[in-house]
Amino acid sequence: MKRRRPCGVKFLAFLVLGMVVMNGLRLYSSIHLWGTLVEYEARVSPVYIVSTAVFWMLAGAALLWAIWRRLPWALVGILAGTSIYMAWFWFDRLFLQYANQNWPFMLGASIVILFVILITVFLPVNRTYLHKE
Repeated sequence: MKRRRPCGVKFLAFLVLGMVVMNGLRLYSSIHLWGTLVEYEARVSPVYIVSTAVFWMLAGAALLWAIWRRLPWALVGILAGTSIYMAWFWFDRLFLQYANQNWPFMLGASIVILFVILITVFLPVNRTYLHKE
């Protein structure tokens, strides 16, 4: 008998899908505005923007597939993916982008998102479901 996906697993899949879509939009806009980025000498190369968008789209798609198909590495993938994505986000934000004044809000949002993901992953019903019998 097949077990239904818990709401937490659907929520995690939805978050990953959102990240994939966001990076797809980032990819599209960077290709579409390539000339403008070059003309106004953007702080980072359009190549960097495109390559990181493609990387995160592919990584997110693989993780989404692992969550949906209950692959053995899904839990580790969620934890590793979340950690690496957060580290990349803050590295990109602090060292590659121009100074932003809303960093306290983004720090708070990052912490909340991280805790929500961790709590969802470690709920027994979600962990049990993602461990295939």
